[in-house]
Amino acid sequence: MENQLQSAPQQHKGASSHPLSHAEGGATQSPPAFQLKAGNGNPVQLARSETRNKITYNTQDFKNGSETKNRERVSSVVITGLGAKDDTPPNEPISFMNNDTGKWDDMDGWHKGHVAARAIGGSYASWNMVPMLPNFNCGAAWKAEESAIADLLSQGKTVTITPNYNSTSDPRVPNSITVTAAGHNKTLAHAVPVVPATTDKDNAWINDFAKKGGKKHALQQLAIAHQKGWIPDNYLSSPYLPLDIAWLNGGGPGNPGTRFTYQSWQTDWLIRYNKRLNGGAMESDSWDASGAHVYRDPHQVLLEAGRKNRPEADHIVPNSYGGANFFVNARLVSWELNNSIQRVASASAKFMKW
Repeated sequence: MENQLQSAPQQHKGASSHPLSHAEGGATQSPPAFQLKAGNGNPVQLARSETRNKITYNTQDFKNGSETKNRERVSSVVITGLGAKDDTPPNEPISFMNNDTGKWDDMDGWHKGHVAARAIGGSYASWNMVPMLPNFNCGAAWKAEESAIADLLSQGKTVTITPNYNSTSDPRVPNSITVTAAGHNKTLAHAVPVVPATTDKDNAWINDFAKKGGKKHALQQLAIAHQKGWIPDNYLSSPYLPLDIAWLNGGGPGNPGTRFTYQSWQTDWLIRYNKRLNGGAMESDSWDASGAHVYRDPHQVLLEAGRKNRPEADHIVPNSYGGANFFVNARLVSWELNNSIQRVASASAKFMKW
């Protein structure tokens, strides 16, 4: 059960007054021994209120599991006007400071999510940060709400953003975020949409392009791409070949080809088709049950709401090597494989199940 605030939040002035402020130049400071308001080794109160750039940041104390010392987390952010954009790199979320050990929790797979967006003057400091699921932080719903907040502020309205926490889940992470202002009250679940597998109708539509003679045209285009080094040598073995056949014949929105990153519609179709091939589950294309390959994915099952096991569309032939955005140049793998284990590698160094 989380601790309640034991007294009114104290007002702190100046950047240096908060123990988790950034060091000069935006680098994260090593956390000092800051449990100063302590009694018998336990903090009496960490909760505080900071006002900067027309924004007031409020925090509250909470208990995390069996830890002996309280932690601090964002309780609300009150914005009275638009401020100058803050481009300083973000600090760690304040709820991820373990006061028992004096160390930050592992942030791998999480985003450092601004409660008040930096575009409206939101601070880089820890008291404006909460851990966010990457697909939520970059998702359409949260981006739309951030735009709505900017519009409300431009109308002269005060906006309050409240992260909500559930005592039955991880108390460090909000399970929803509520935005209120005059005439506006919206709560967004801290979750991401689950993409369904392709249906029988989808598959019939995709396969129709091959039956109508479109396969020859698509294969000619892919052969040219292969000659240019844009796609891997084993592209004809890719399970995603039918998607290229459909799209190269004008079947879907957009056009696979030379781009720097896979477009969101491409990633959605990769996920949907992958789930179809794996009976409704999403499985890494680099999963090796035998464990023989050095650069196999450590995660067999991928989840949209996952952290280290969230799906990413990886270019088999990397962009930096001239790789293109054709579906046959994609493998669906975990964030951990794509960003930590095998950040940049040639096509020959990568493992695929086909």
